[in-house]
Amino acid sequence: MRRPSLDEYVRDHYDSASPSPQLLDRLVAATRDVGAEPSGVTPDAAEAEAPVRTARPTSWRFLWAAALIIALSGGWFVQSRLSTTRVAQSVAAEIVMNHVKDLDVEVRSTTWDELRQSLDKLDFALAGSSRLESRDLRLQGGRYCSIQGKLAAQIRMAGPGGERLTLYQTATTEDLTGLDRTLTASGVEVEMWTEQGLFFGLAQSPPD
Repeated sequence: MRRPSLDEYVRDHYDSASPSPQLLDRLVAATRDVGAEPSGVTPDAAEAEAPVRTARPTSWRFLWAAALIIALSGGWFVQSRLSTTRVAQSVAAEIVMNHVKDLDVEVRSTTWDELRQSLDKLDFALAGSSRLESRDLRLQGGRYCSIQGKLAAQIRMAGPGGERLTLYQTATTEDLTGLDRTLTASGVEVEMWTEQGLFFGLAQSPPD
């Protein structure tokens, strides 16, 4: 029987620790109720009837509720980070797979304008990236592909030293937001970022 990995243990732990909306509502209500006078008792009457006691600066109920909210929120934050990492790894793996296939381009072009006009089935406008302007990359053509089930463009480029690069573009979605990072898989470096409302993924094979 396969033993769960450490990542799976962490993921399962925070999945089970995630607070439900009902629980958070109850916690917030508890903090609001702290210090409230019983129904039907005016502040003056409560003050007259209550025995003299030493005032406590903070109710233990408030501290308990606040501490629990912070703990649960921290679990949600870690879970969110784990989820983003898994999405980034999945997208990078998909980019590497398409890059390694090295399929021929459907449209041969050396200009963005010509490529944009030829790949007219895209639901977004192809655009160059300011991040690549200083890298002296040569545009060679492109084809349709997909990233996470979304229509995308796969653009072949060449580096100044003959490096083979593939640039992927698709419209930014919620799943593709916050993935800015560089990962390496199967010897292929994948750089991911968002710009101009587009998601970019650049795959580069090591020099031959």
